[in-house]
Amino acid sequence: MERGIFVIMKLNKALLFAVVGLIIAGGAVALVLFARSDKIKNVQAVISSAPQIQMRPTAQDFAPLPRATSTSMDLPILMYHHIGYVPTGTVDSIRIGLTVSPQEFAQQVSWLKSQGYTSISLNDLYLYTQKRFTMPKKPVIFTFDDGYDDAFTNGTPILRQYGYTGLFGIITHFPGTTSGTNTYADWGQIAAAKRQGMEIICHTENHFDGSNPKYDTAYIYQNLSSCQQALQNHLGAAEPYLMYPYGHYNADYLAQAKNLSFVMGMTVHDTAWVNLNDLMELPRVRVSPGEPLDKFIERLTE
Repeated sequence: MERGIFVIMKLNKALLFAVVGLIIAGGAVALVLFARSDKIKNVQAVISSAPQIQMRPTAQDFAPLPRATSTSMDLPILMYHHIGYVPTGTVDSIRIGLTVSPQEFAQQVSWLKSQGYTSISLNDLYLYTQKRFTMPKKPVIFTFDDGYDDAFTNGTPILRQYGYTGLFGIITHFPGTTSGTNTYADWGQIAAAKRQGMEIICHTENHFDGSNPKYDTAYIYQNLSSCQQALQNHLGAAEPYLMYPYGHYNADYLAQAKNLSFVMGMTVHDTAWVNLNDLMELPRVRVSPGEPLDKFIERLTE
């Protein structure tokens, strides 16, 4: 009888330890799941708050600004994105519309050279407004948005072949990354282009839409400031020139840019006439894929 009671007590004790063990293990699992859940929520929050680059400027964005003839000059600032080929099977109309082939680009650059155009930098233009630079008879500025690697691997050799330079707007959170069919140049490629005489400027940290009211004054200021700091850290310098994502901006955006000492900003307003009294809203001529050379030539004087 006593032996039976002892066995039962021993079994109950073992059972008690097993139950306690299960409770402890369950608590640990719950803590892991809770931590994982918090981590997932944090990642999802970052993703959901990240600006989407897959949008396009509107017809209003491309509309030419009113021409102030007394302070305007004929200066085509050409706007490119990809200089390469659309990946096989791509159906993304935005990606397709941003991709000028190396052959098309070379034909355009060759024609400009044959007609006596001289490439200048944005810094040259700014110095000209300060009476510190002599403008060539037929100036042109080549600009490349977003910092795609094919603009560097295909675009810069063609520019250099004809003795030209270009300007590249860098989204400073993106170098060395890939998103969908877009691969961005890494900082090594960007620094090499700068050493070759290419101009590198801020295109914001993350391509946020500067006209969206959800981005307040503090966000705009911090974003542009961090973009300039990244350029300074990686390249040793940050030019006071800005490229607006989607060509979008508003009065508050312009005010914060000026507070950070930006003196020039590039829009997507589509014209070759530049108002020298409004350097924060420089227009550009967008170059589209498949555009016949005669159409490209015609648009240089629109």
